[in-house]
Amino acid sequence: MSRRLAIAAVLAAAHLAYADDAVTKTAPDDMGEQGVAAELGVATGGRVTAGGLRVAGHYLYQLSDQDWFDGIAAFTFGGGGAECFRDRMDAFVCDHGILQGGSVEVAANVRRFFGGRAQFWPFARAGVGLSIVRFSSDSVTGLGIPVHLGGGVRA
Repeated sequence: MSRRLAIAAVLAAAHLAYADDAVTKTAPDDMGEQGVAAELGVATGGRVTAGGLRVAGHYLYQLSDQDWFDGIAAFTFGGGGAECFRDRMDAFVCDHGILQGGSVEVAANVRRFFGGRAQFWPFARAGVGLSIVRFSSDSVTGLGIPVHLGGGVRA
């Protein structure tokens, strides 16, 4: 019985040692405990969501080996004319295009890196934000609570 126990202990120790050796880096080497990044792109909207040129800044703070806090401040700049009206039932309706309006947003996310290779690091991101959306041609302003779910590859 003690021989089986000794063999089991050796196998368990070998498995644990193998598992420790197999652990790969879970975040890019060039990232310190904190980071700042910029983003430039196009956001599409419609109806009551602002769309246009999107400029964002990210603040990254390492929470664990794989997880990072991702704070975002974003601005969306769109154009467009008046698109709100009252329908036959006297309901106020807005039907803005995909590149109309403007918004300011702050968001808090958690970004999780998965084991990468060389310069490619896949990640998933989830969080929630608070935004103020404005359609100046219609004098319409609103408050939004966007939910962020996404992923990507840091290269």
